[in-house]
Amino acid sequence: MVDDYKADVKLNVSVDKTMFSHADIVVDNPETRAGVMQLRYNAWIFKEDDATPIAHASSLYSNFSFSLPLGKYRALAWVDYVPGGIQKDFYFFTDDLTEMLLMDKAGYSGNDNNKMAFCNETHFTVSYRTPEVFVSAVPQMAQYRIIANDSPSFDVGYIRISYPENVPAALNAFTREVSYCWSGVSYQHSYDGNFVTTDNVFANDDEYKVAVKVEVFDLDGKLRARRLNVSIPVRKGGITLARANIFSILEEDPDDPKEPSGGGVGIDPDFDDTFEIII
Repeated sequence: MVDDYKADVKLNVSVDKTMFSHADIVVDNPETRAGVMQLRYNAWIFKEDDATPIAHASSLYSNFSFSLPLGKYRALAWVDYVPGGIQKDFYFFTDDLTEMLLMDKAGYSGNDNNKMAFCNETHFTVSYRTPEVFVSAVPQMAQYRIIANDSPSFDVGYIRISYPENVPAALNAFTREVSYCWSGVSYQHSYDGNFVTTDNVFANDDEYKVAVKVEVFDLDGKLRARRLNVSIPVRKGGITLARANIFSILEEDPDDPKEPSGGGVGIDPDFDDTFEIII
C-alpha cells in the first residue's frame, strides 16, 4: 500500500424536485444570462466521524471531483438558487453548516419561489477502486399558499404579510432541522385576485405551525381588512393550501388599538377556514 495514495473521487449531486414541480428549476446551465435564477451546488467532504470539513467546493454544475486518501468519508450537499452567473450566497448564508441562515431579515424575501434550499448527505469509502458517489438533495423547506374565499368590496392597494413570532429562519445542515427562528418579519406585495400570498419556509419532518398575519390596505393606504393569526401547518417538502376569508374580516389588534377601523367592512366572527395539506 502506498501511504500517500489519493484517489480521484467523482461526486454527483442531483436535486429531487418532486414536491415542487411548479417551480422552474434550471439545471447545469452556468451560461444563463444575468438576472435569471439558476441552481448553485455546494459540496463538503468530511471524515466519517468528524464535523470539520476537509474539502469544500461550489459550482453552477452538479459534478465535483475530489482527491482523497483511502478511508471512510461523508459528503454533504447544499443546493440553492442564485442569479445567473453569480456563485456567491444570495438567499442563505452558507458559512456555518449548523445555521444556514436566511440572508436578510429587514428585506425579507416572501412570495418568491426561488427561495428554496435542498440538502442531503451520503457516506462512502475511498479505496483503490472507488466508484462514483451520488447525493440526492431534497427540499428543506415547505411552501404554503393562502387563497381567499371572499372578495374585497374596495380597491386593494397592497397586502402586507407578517410573522409576529417564530418563523423558521435557519437550518442545521447536519441534522436538517430548524435551528433558529425570527419574529417581527414582514413583506408586502400587490393584489392578485383571490391569491393572497405564498412563501417558502424552513420546516422539519414533523408538522410545524406557522402563524401568519395578513393586512389588506386600499389605494389610499388605509387598513381595510386584517387577519391576526392564520395558523398554517407546514411539513418539509410539502405544499399547504390555506383557504380563508381574508378581505371581509377586520380583526381588532389589541397591541395596536389606534389602527383605522376599516371603513365599513363588516366583521364576520363565524368565518370558516379550511386547510388542505399536500405532502
